Amino acid sequence: MKTMRTILNSVSRMAAIAILSTLFAGVMNAGFTIRRASGANPAAIQSAINLFRTDLGGADNGTGGHFTNGRREINWDDVPHTSAMPNFMEPDFFNSVLPRGLVLNAIEYETGAAHNDFMVSAATGNPTNTPVEFGNLNLTYPGLFVPFSGQRIMAARGTSLLEFMFYIPGTSVPATVKGFGAVFLDTDSTLGGQKSAIRCYDRAGRQVGAASTDVSNNGLVFLGLTFTGGDRASRCSIEAGNIRLQADTFDGQSGFDIVALDDFIFGEPQAAEYHHGDFDGDGSMDLSVLRPQTGEWFILNSGTNTIHPAKHLRTTRRHADTRRF
Repeated sequence: MKTMRTILNSVSRMAAIAILSTLFAGVMNAGFTIRRASGANPAAIQSAINLFRTDLGGADNGTGGHFTNGRREINWDDVPHTSAMPNFMEPDFFNSVLPRGLVLNAIEYETGAAHNDFMVSAATGNPTNTPVEFGNLNLTYPGLFVPFSGQRIMAARGTSLLEFMFYIPGTSVPATVKGFGAVFLDTDSTLGGQKSAIRCYDRAGRQVGAASTDVSNNGLVFLGLTFTGGDRASRCSIEAGNIRLQADTFDGQSGFDIVALDDFIFGEPQAAEYHHGDFDGDGSMDLSVLRPQTGEWFILNSGTNTIHPAKHLRTTRRHADTRRF
């Protein structure tokens, strides 16, 4: 016969398992994992960024091409003088000039539809001697921002709200990503409705993840969301502070929270819709060849122009033009 202590121990273990199961289910049901960190210098958020990169998996795929895994990173220091202050950067710069699969859109509330522009701060030694860190807009701004990488940082023109769509890099093929993260500079607001945040949506417009940043006055914050359970994002939005950057807006005045952005990191864009014969997810048909002697298929991935061997292909995804040799 079991002793009372044995029974109690068994009950305790069962209760602990139930609690852990509930907690685990809650994390899974949330549908996404959050990586968040803040601090006074880049080193303070580096570990969280490294973990987020691990969550996405693979390597930084750089510019152009298409890959079945990995990620893309946007460092505003790749933007040339001609697209940085006092000039404006094109919304599709990182899908046309430097193809990484992201197209920006300013959510204007005072600028008007004609001003879908983005501001990348000037770098030292620029030909027009424009002040760095948006000092050309307001002389107090360089004292607010600590860049994460390089010197250039970014903000939307005339608004603190922006969104972006994902595409197969260098194309107009809509895509989805496994996760998205960004570095925020000088987040001050502690009010729930005015905190800086990221929101992401799937193809149907359903929100698949949202989170607000930490507060880091004159510091840096990283916020990254990785989607689980099969969810993927086709569009994300950023709330960067609560007011636009310009000459008459000062951080802390009248409750203003002036925020700029640095690096963007997101999963490798994959085609949002099924395309017949597309095995690498870039929206284009891939040539597949069968070697009957071994029953092995060889797929020429159009995104990277590399050959990938496979033992089995699903009939519904088989390229219409297959060859035997």
